[in-house]
This record gives sequence, structure tokens and C-alpha cells, in this order.
Amino acid sequence: MPRLTDVSIRALPLPPTGQVTYDDENSPLKLRISHGGAKTFIVMLGSGKRHTIGRFGEVSLADAREAARRLRAQKTLRAILPSSRTTDDAVKAYLADIHVRPSTRAYYERHLSRLSGRLSDQTAQRLSDLISKLTPAARNQALASFRAFFAWCISRHDLETNPCQRLSQAKQKSRERTLTDAELKAIWQACENDSFGKIVRMLMLTGQRRSEIAALESAWITLHTDQPLPHSITFPPHITKNGEEHTIPLSPLANSILLVSLSSTQTAEKIQPSTRSAEVPAKGSSPNSALLFPSSKTGGLIRGWNKLKASLDKKSGVTGWTLHDLRRTFSTIHASLGTPPHVTEALLNHKTGTLTPIAKIYNRYRWQKEMREAMEKYDAYIAKVCSAV
Repeated sequence: MPRLTDVSIRALPLPPTGQVTYDDENSPLKLRISHGGAKTFIVMLGSGKRHTIGRFGEVSLADAREAARRLRAQKTLRAILPSSRTTDDAVKAYLADIHVRPSTRAYYERHLSRLSGRLSDQTAQRLSDLISKLTPAARNQALASFRAFFAWCISRHDLETNPCQRLSQAKQKSRERTLTDAELKAIWQACENDSFGKIVRMLMLTGQRRSEIAALESAWITLHTDQPLPHSITFPPHITKNGEEHTIPLSPLANSILLVSLSSTQTAEKIQPSTRSAEVPAKGSSPNSALLFPSSKTGGLIRGWNKLKASLDKKSGVTGWTLHDLRRTFSTIHASLGTPPHVTEALLNHKTGTLTPIAKIYNRYRWQKEMREAMEKYDAYIAKVCSAV
């Protein structure tokens, strides 16, 4: 087609269906016309990748031509002169830009720190070598971190393709490990009265995820009005895996652990339920000031889980288990005590339970009474097994 002009663009007919594209002579600019009447300037940047410049009428023909030439030149120069941006700089910008759960951010930081050199140096072979010696679970976690990071780089036009696209996840065997009563007792009694020990005991008592208990804040505790015992935890959406608020009742053993931690933060009478983000401190407070189980070294979230867990294994004599196995053990014990499956699922904050998707929309009952009864029965079982009373 000859060189486009404002007059010729207005005169071009609309296609009966779909879209039709016209070339601009001696220019990389193209005009796409839809049967609905939209006339849009575009430029092809190679490998079928189309970039939309803007609609005719909103963007002048002269500006569209200049934009098409500039974009094509940038594409050509980037292919000849690879991006000189370092991976370290890009990772810092990425971590500052994203909003994720604290636990997700922690493993992003851990795995992205493995990258080095320029962004243009990252290849599938190089990444494969980086993760080849990791366990299947760690490999998959690293790969997920890499994919998210490089997708962000592509969205910022720092990369053209994701070097992870040809890498596959490692096959993981589903864990079936549950802890025996004797192992639970040994672990309970080996836990020290520090933040890590309290977290492990709370995992055993509540069945929640490690990231949720480790980030527990005083503001998430709801108190009885007639006695100074915390009676429930409400985990805000930003901390739960499914992104939904989750409230669980607390048993006497869990209450006793929390009371000690609460006394070191603020008096129980001043605590109110809250869904404040853990990443946004309350006005006038310092970051993580309300953490119930802070690191003794930094005052923030606990790090170095592997070292802490190895020390607990040595002291308890129990090996071959993970902290997440406590969650599976929690569910198994509830089944043995006769807790209905839907109540156990509610305690675990699983949304796969016995209700259909439509039923979940209309059935807003939260099973708090049933969960409290189940937790009291479970608490008595753990107290007997662990000689915790």
C-alpha cells in the first residue's frame, strides 16, 4: 500500500468481519482496522510480537511513524548490544516492586541471590546448572522464583524471552509422614522457651502453616471480654496461602503459650483484633514491633530454619520429619478423634472440603462452635500425650 495519509486512513473501508492490516510505505508503521471501526497504529518487533502505539485520532500519523521507527531501532540495538543491566540491580528493583507474603518474599530473596552477571547472560543451561544439585522441592521453588522474576524483566523490556521456558519442574513424591505420639512428646519436651520452640509447639497445637505462625502479631489475637485469655487468632488475607481471612479458636495450651508472648509486647487489655498488614507497621511503631515470636538476633521474622530444626532433631532424637508434617499429623489426629472432615478442613483453612463452589458462595457459616469443640478435644489429647499439663 502507498504511504498512509490522514485522508487515506479516513477513507479505508471497514472489513465485514475480523481485522485487516495495512502497511505504511517506507516505514515500519502499520494500521490495523477492525470491523467495529477501530483504527489502531501498531509496529511489529519481530517473532510475531506486536506493539500497539495508539488509535488514529488519539495519536497523530506523524507521531505514530516516529514511535514505530524508535521502537524498531530500540529492538535492533538491543539485539546487537545486549542489555548491560546487572542481574543484581534487576533483582533489587523487582523485590522493591512486588507485593507478596513474607514467606514468599523470603524464598524469592534466597533463590534469586543465586543469580549473577548481566541479565543477558542468563540462559537455560546456566540456570539448570544452578539448580541441578538442589532437592526436588528446592529446585521447584527456585524455578518458580526465576520464572516470576524473568517474566517481570520481560514486562519491563529488559529481556525478550524467559530463559526458564524450557526448564521443567522436578518430580516430587507426595509426603505421607505423620508423627507418632512418642515423637510428638519428644519434640514437645525438646522445645526451648524461645521463639522457635514456641512456634513449633504452636504448629503442633493449631495445625497452621509455618509462615502464618512465624508472622503472628499481637493485633491478630482476639480476647475474651470476661477473662484475659486470647480465644482466637484471625489471620489477615495477606498472610494466608489462599488469600482469605482465617479465624481459628485457641485451646488452653495455645492460650498459655500466647499469654507469655503477649506480656512481652503489650498488656492483654489493649489488644484489639486487626487485619493490618505485617509489612505496614502501625503509626508510631517500628517494623515487626508486634511480632509475638521475633528473632532474638534481629527482632524481625525468624530466619535460619534449617539450622534451628537440625538442633531440635538432635535434642529430641526425632529425625526424618518436617515442620509441615505437624500439619498432616494434626489432621490425622483429628480424624482419629472423630472430628468431622469439614471441620478439620475449616481449621486447616482448606477450601477443597465437602462443599461445592456454589454452596461455598451461599453457605457463609464458619463452624466456629464446632471448631472450638474439636480443638478442646484435640488439646486434651496433646496434653496427655506430651505431658504438657
